[in-house]
Amino acid sequence: MSLVYYNSYEIFMNPANGHKLKNIPGGDIFASYFQIFSQNITAIDRSGVMQIPLTTTILPHLVIPLFTTTTTSFEEICDTRARQLLTKCNQTNKTLAVMYSGGIDSTLILCSLLKNATSEELKKIVVLLSNQSIQENPNFYYNYVIKKFKCVSSYKFHHYLGSDEYLFISGENADQLFGSQVNDEFALNRPYADLFKPIATAQGDIIDFFTNKLTESKKQYAERIFLLFKKIIDAAPIELDTIYKFFWWINFTTKWQSVYMRAIPYSSNPTSIKLEENYTTFYNPPEFQLWAMNNTNSFVKDTANTTKYIPKEYIYNFNKDEHYLKKPKIGSLGRMLERKKIGLTIDNNMNFSDDFPNETCYNYDNDFVKMK
Repeated sequence: MSLVYYNSYEIFMNPANGHKLKNIPGGDIFASYFQIFSQNITAIDRSGVMQIPLTTTILPHLVIPLFTTTTTSFEEICDTRARQLLTKCNQTNKTLAVMYSGGIDSTLILCSLLKNATSEELKKIVVLLSNQSIQENPNFYYNYVIKKFKCVSSYKFHHYLGSDEYLFISGENADQLFGSQVNDEFALNRPYADLFKPIATAQGDIIDFFTNKLTESKKQYAERIFLLFKKIIDAAPIELDTIYKFFWWINFTTKWQSVYMRAIPYSSNPTSIKLEENYTTFYNPPEFQLWAMNNTNSFVKDTANTTKYIPKEYIYNFNKDEHYLKKPKIGSLGRMLERKKIGLTIDNNMNFSDDFPNETCYNYDNDFVKMK
């Protein structure tokens, strides 16, 4: 059996399942990944370099696109994507259901739809939001959202996800285009400029960072984990020469499918999920990924709090809200997922399971079992 999603916290981090984790080859060491990055990430390396303790599959539409040079602007790609989604809904007679947190990624989605939709198409869009969505971006809500869209509670998102009446989209995968929260953590107790140190001379800094993130029993693996990640970096089709780009590429390769899939296990209609037919993310198309691969020097400026300045500029060009240009990133997904049931795995046939993985999906020849 091959997995396209697994619940990393329950399998690798939950102490209650520690006795089961011992059966997974290299599983205890692989848990180090989630201490460094996040305990709720389905780490699957799209580059194929890192082999993990579970047998996994990259979904065909989530494979890293073959690198080519492109000069298409981010704005052009956003406009094309909005038009593509609107046309798809017209052709399939679906309502476009947009998860809206009030944050940068979802605000851009609504801006792109407002720019590119006809008045009739706007009537076929429903925005899923919460009080937190309004509080995070009140100007945009009162000036645009409540005036132009039908609004419903985002706490009911799991009922829309998988319904054939809707094409459900979210702002997921935008973080993977622009960076990694690990960069922010790395710079917490260091000068921001350290993020732009060459990898070649900053390997010790990265290993020290890993060591400090790991629990006592895992600290011994910090250097070996760095060397494994460095293999992923060295295999990239583009030059990755700074600490910022190091963490960005690990995020881009190992978390993309996780982020694309992570809302799906919460669906009330799991057997009705049709990837790219009634569910997708706005930022998944290869055009966005190729833009990122061609513009690695445009992710952030040389000062703190400038992450995602390009999507912020897209929003500003639409609504002329100067305050928004300085908006910090605020995580929002967790609130929507509280107290909702979630399964443990999804296999490559989109079968959901609540069972802890067994030997049928173990990868015995993985990079972490070799670290022992």
